[in-house]
Amino acid sequence: MLRDLEEFRRLFRLTIPVTEHAAYYLDTLARSPEYEDLPALALRFAAFEDRLAARGQSVGEYRQQQLVALRDALGKTPAFRRMCAAPVGPSPPTRSRLSEQAGAWLVSFDLREANFSVLKLHDDERTLGDGTWAEFCAARGVDPVLAESKAFRQTVFGYLEPKKAQRLQHGLTAALADELRRGGLEERAIATISHDELILGFPGDDFGLAQLRALLAGIAPASRRPALRASVFRSTALEPGVELRSFYTLADDAAPALRHRALVGVPGNLFYVYFKRHVLAAPLDRRDLYFRVEQRLAQWVVDELPPAP
Repeated sequence: MLRDLEEFRRLFRLTIPVTEHAAYYLDTLARSPEYEDLPALALRFAAFEDRLAARGQSVGEYRQQQLVALRDALGKTPAFRRMCAAPVGPSPPTRSRLSEQAGAWLVSFDLREANFSVLKLHDDERTLGDGTWAEFCAARGVDPVLAESKAFRQTVFGYLEPKKAQRLQHGLTAALADELRRGGLEERAIATISHDELILGFPGDDFGLAQLRALLAGIAPASRRPALRASVFRSTALEPGVELRSFYTLADDAAPALRHRALVGVPGNLFYVYFKRHVLAAPLDRRDLYFRVEQRLAQWVVDELPPAP
């Protein structure tokens, strides 16, 4: 049983509209492969709470303590001073043309642990180590459950010149696009360029899939670029600003295997309505309709909900 559901929700960015029904929402999320690790994560978090309780500490207190310690430690490094002093040119142009790629095979490239990885590019002394953020935290005694929270990492780096870091990340993303252009990538294939993501689109047929495979095979690591994470997907527009992404695994020459579906751009107060309809393709439950407005509980009205017993 989780002691502090709000900390769990905040650290792992989960939507839980009504605390009393938390078990229902967690179970509902875990029905999607996107959240298949959620039950195990909840168990690890409960054990984390037990460890802190034995020391007379809450998760919130521990989180704030480690936030200050990591912020101060990173802020004193030569790597941080170099990052702050690093020259940046004009901001590269952004692009958002994903809506023009209906039916396409899409691939998203993003920098792994971008804020930490960009800082490491300036770590000439290698004081930040050669590993991941979790390994860096472990070397400083941070509990592994807190270290695996992306929200916590982003909060830490939110105190460390985030606008400068974003400009550097944007430059790296734009440089990757330039590298691919030099390799023959057509301009029309570039669907999105932002500070944290590059999305490319290819025709939704076998020829387009072959182009995508060839591009993925041809991308090589670069010494002045963090490791890339590539995610292959298709996008379906549900309404303006809201899309359903279906993510696939490409293994050798095998047919693409559906991994999971995820929502993008859904308002938080409608999350479970869309999640049930479009991800799980399951009937709605009254608990899917709850949301809060001005600290009061409200409920959406829909036609397909079965009558209350």
